[in-house]
Amino acid sequence: MHMTRFLFIPIILLLAVNSMAQDSIPYLTGNDLGTNRVMTFKRFSDADISSYMGDAANIYREYGMKEMLLQEILYQKVLIRVEYYMMNDNAAAFGAFSVSKQKCTRSSIITRFDCINMQRVQFVLGKLYVNITANLSSPESGVICETLGKIIARKLVFKDWEYPRFFATPLFYNYISNVKLIRGTEAFKNAYPDWIEKFKGLNFETVMLPVDFNGGSCALGMISFRTLMEMDRFIKSNGLETTGSNGAYKKIVGKTEQFLMISGPKDVLYMESWGNSKEVEDFSFNVEQWIRNILKSGKQK
Repeated sequence: MHMTRFLFIPIILLLAVNSMAQDSIPYLTGNDLGTNRVMTFKRFSDADISSYMGDAANIYREYGMKEMLLQEILYQKVLIRVEYYMMNDNAAAFGAFSVSKQKCTRSSIITRFDCINMQRVQFVLGKLYVNITANLSSPESGVICETLGKIIARKLVFKDWEYPRFFATPLFYNYISNVKLIRGTEAFKNAYPDWIEKFKGLNFETVMLPVDFNGGSCALGMISFRTLMEMDRFIKSNGLETTGSNGAYKKIVGKTEQFLMISGPKDVLYMESWGNSKEVEDFSFNVEQWIRNILKSGKQK
């Protein structure tokens, strides 16, 4: 009995230390920067982040943010802004990154989820989303941003958010970097404005994949609603309630096709495509078959 007690206490301490490590912001210090200088160091809570970024703060509130830290650094005569967003969970950090990343020319250099160009580096470290931006775009600025990103990444032990198993198929392999996690209509403004009206007034989370083709597009989502009533409202507002049976709904109007299957008590798999090119038609057909097959297997999550 006494031995069990002694073993139990170190385990609790180890878990506490690991949790603190996940929630601490590994900001850059003088030791990291050498002769380069930190010009600004500010912390913002969820309540006062609007004073820094205005209405854009609403996106981070939708996902759930604990705090944000800002550093401005003069590095080899280039002004660098480093924004650290500590979110409530790993999914929120990935979500904020997925709807904020811009013009990625390289990826998977610093972490599994990153986006790199000659002016900006964005990446995810567990619950932390980091955005590093230079005041000018140049190869030199890109190298500086990437260097600082790698220093930050080495400071934190973290666990990645994982894609749902629904996306583990060769069908989506070439498009997997397009996956976005969305928890509110504010994020849709950045990620996929076409779906804003569909979700207005609903409480939901969706992992979605938009794909563009020549002459059309296709978007699919794993959607979880807070209540059964909200799920029913989504089905009805899309005009799907009379288009199917046994939990499967399909509607084609002109060049637009919608397909939905109920995948859980308050969950659906939803696809919407537009266009009549063979590429769009083939992809939509294959997605529909994948949805039907994976629900039969019960391995969508």
